[in-house]
Amino acid sequence: MPIALHHWQKANLISSIAIVLALLNVIASIFAPAIAPYDPAAQDLNLGLSTPTWQHLLGTDHLGRDILSRLLWAGQVSITLTAIVLCLSASIGVGIGVCAGYFGGVVDEILMRFVDLFLALPKQILALALVGILGSGFPNLVLALTIGWWPTYARLVRSQVLCAKSTAFVEAAFALGGSPLYIIRVHLLPALLGPILVQLSLDVGAAILAIAGLSFLGLGIQPPYPEWGTMLVDARPFMQAAPRLVIAPGVAILVTAFGFNALAESLESWLDPRG
Repeated sequence: MPIALHHWQKANLISSIAIVLALLNVIASIFAPAIAPYDPAAQDLNLGLSTPTWQHLLGTDHLGRDILSRLLWAGQVSITLTAIVLCLSASIGVGIGVCAGYFGGVVDEILMRFVDLFLALPKQILALALVGILGSGFPNLVLALTIGWWPTYARLVRSQVLCAKSTAFVEAAFALGGSPLYIIRVHLLPALLGPILVQLSLDVGAAILAIAGLSFLGLGIQPPYPEWGTMLVDARPFMQAAPRLVIAPGVAILVTAFGFNALAESLESWLDPRG
């Protein structure tokens, strides 16, 4: 039996289901414009707080907006924002981490003190403070979350580069006079791919929770754009009359976060050479 297949089969049933549901949630959100049955902003006050029907599978909110359509579009907003933040964070972190780990010495000291400055505060608290200063909106949210997330990747990459530098093939490349750019591109970056993928999978859930939390506090995505956190805010006054308004975005957040955490654990197990 192939080793990779063996590792995937070790994942327990709950984690496997969570991963599948999370990935389906992501796919459905990406294709929201094609599969959402209604405009997420379209209102019909005559249908306010309607129970689920064949026309509105999850019912409607207090303004008569289709919950399923809003859920799909909100997922697209959350996942797009998460993807942008994590891509920027990983890019910045990889660049700084590789420079610190490869060159060492004074370069390492300066860069790591800079990283430690940002790691002194929890990323969610730092993002909250920055959004409070900069104001809400998509660009400010991207900037605040990226500033909070990139140091994690810098620290991770630096440690991986330090380990990779001591391997025989990297030392041989040094001895043969390989340029820093060649060694980094050919020998170091491929070794970083696995740990970075695991960290990205872990951070998807954390970033989605952070985005929803900021939106819940009124500091994230603003109307008329739907977002899972803002859907929770809109649903608070109707928790007793229509609990499904809270359940739908809450389940979407929970499934996505848990699914990507389970995916990170599976990737870590699969990529672990010790089995």
